[in-house]
Amino acid sequence: MAIQTNDTISNSSSSLFIIILEHQQRLSELTQKVISGSMAKLEWADRIQEATNAM
Repeated sequence: MAIQTNDTISNSSSSLFIIILEHQQRLSELTQKVISGSMAKLEWADRIQEATNAM
């Protein structure tokens, strides 16, 4: 088992934070599409589920 140093933990936390921010941005983009009427609610729900599962 590898020992995690503070640098390793910090890098892991930074990577996770970036992944979460990108996911949040994707969800926001999808939500804007449904609010603007350019995407149906059912398609929006499916895309949100796909994005969340992929994360």
